[in-house]
Amino acid sequence: MDIIVPAVIGDIVSRTVSFAIKKYWRPPDVEKNLERLNQLVLRAHTIAEEAEGRLINNREMLQQLGILTEGMHRGRYMLDNFKCRILEEGKEDEQEVSQFPGLSMFNAAKCLRLSNNYRKAVLFGSNNIEDLQGMIATLEKAIGDLNEFVIFLANYPPICR
Repeated sequence: MDIIVPAVIGDIVSRTVSFAIKKYWRPPDVEKNLERLNQLVLRAHTIAEEAEGRLINNREMLQQLGILTEGMHRGRYMLDNFKCRILEEGKEDEQEVSQFPGLSMFNAAKCLRLSNNYRKAVLFGSNNIEDLQGMIATLEKAIGDLNEFVIFLANYPPICR
């Protein structure tokens, strides 16, 4: 009997501590990385939008634009996945506090869309902090390689609409 009580208390304490760490501990650089990724996606979007408004005939420039656009879409997808996870965690916390369905901060359509996006995020990859940092490095490299692209872009005439 003397052995069982400390074992049970130790198990309860260890579960409580691991739950608290899991619930409240988030690496501090996740917020910074998400903001940096958002800035890079906006920069890539600006370059791509400006390039789409020009009459570009060079195949290599179009290929670079395609690479930039693909990286931009992948970055936006990763941002959305992280935001959905944060919202899903907040939604779970809200359900733990209040079991009243009328107090939900989402309407039914948004909940359906959020849950579908969350399922896709779980199915198509973990999207952990290493993936986020890898995406930031990829976009920084792609945008850094486009300095000459932007200079050449100014030489192409705009498309008249």
